[in-house]
Amino acid sequence: MDALTNALNHIMDVKMVGKYSCRVPASKLLISVLKIMHKHGYIDYKIEKGKNEAIIEIRKLNECRAITPRFYVRAREIDKYVRRFLPSRELG
Repeated sequence: MDALTNALNHIMDVKMVGKYSCRVPASKLLISVLKIMHKHGYIDYKIEKGKNEAIIEIRKLNECRAITPRFYVRAREIDKYVRRFLPSRELG
């Protein structure tokens, strides 16, 4: 598995255990995903530069998963994949 999938699975494992904080190895893609999740209020995060780790505080997260394999989708075809792979719009 790739780093993004491992990090998202680790976040969900920590949430299932009942904890609200975890550390995951940071990458540029993971940091971009964390920024989006933070913007919507699902998590708080802090990047430790020396260790290249992200410290994540879980707030109001229901579920997070990676869609694998990653698909290359044209802009006009995105609705088909959104309906197929993502949950309803009301679910966070």
